[in-house]
Formats: sequence, structure tokens, C-alpha cells
Amino acid sequence: MSCNLIHRPEEYFDKAALNTNMISRFGGSYFHTYQKYIKGGGNNASFNSCEKYLQNYSIASAERDLEKVKGLYPGTEAKPMIDASIDLYTFVLQSYKTDHLEIARMIDKNVAAESINQAIRTLDEKSYANFAEKYDKLWNIAKTYAKDNGIQVKEMPF
Repeated sequence: MSCNLIHRPEEYFDKAALNTNMISRFGGSYFHTYQKYIKGGGNNASFNSCEKYLQNYSIASAERDLEKVKGLYPGTEAKPMIDASIDLYTFVLQSYKTDHLEIARMIDKNVAAESINQAIRTLDEKSYANFAEKYDKLWNIAKTYAKDNGIQVKEMPF
């Protein structure tokens, strides 16, 4: 374990990597998950539209989690993981607040499914590869960090 850590290794790992599971659904996958949420009866006043769900849940959670990562002391050992996490959150939030929000509004306005599906395909073509690259980079760093610090990581199949 490094001498320049301010937080426990588990705290670095949890905040910088594990919390990104909340943003692991992106693009088409995000909207597919939202549809399952609504069909499962998960809508309430705060989330009764796709736009509200995106703003009140997804964006709000990602912003809170990003602030937690930014609050970590970037010691030598944890710095690459922290930087990769900040990069991923920043990218996802930018897309959530623009492209994802535009599609959410289309869904709420009951725009034709063909138009919504085309917008999702366009989003995926534009952004998904970059998202996956940032996500994979973070997790490659995080797995090594976890191994080096004796943190047990259980991977979930997506």
C-alpha cells in the first residue's frame, strides 16, 4: 500500500470506479433500461417522464458521484484511476445533457418510434465507441488498482 494515500484503497476504488456502474448504460442501452423501468411500474412524480428520469436521477446521480471523485486526494497510486473516472463522468454528463436529453424529449412527446430509433442509432454511432473506450480504460486501471490493493472485484455480466 502506498504511503501517500489519504483515503483507504477501497474508498478510492468505490468512488472512482465502482460508482460508474450507475453510468454503465449509455446510448441505446440507456433508453432500453429506461423503458424497462417504466414498464416495471417505476414511475413516480419525480421520474414520470424520460426527461425527468434523466435529469432527476441519471444526471443528478452522475454529478454527485463526479464531485465525490473530484474530492479524492489524487495520490500517485490512485491518480490514473481518478483521472480516468473524471474523464468518463465528464463525457457521459455532456452527452446526457445534450444528445440523451434530446432523445428523452422525443420519447416524452411520443415522436414516431422510427424517428426515436434513428436518433438513438445516431447517438450510438456518434458516441458509443468513445464511451466504451473511456469506460474500458477506467476499468482496466481499476482492476489493476484493486488487485494491487487486495480489493475483491466481482464482475457482473452486462
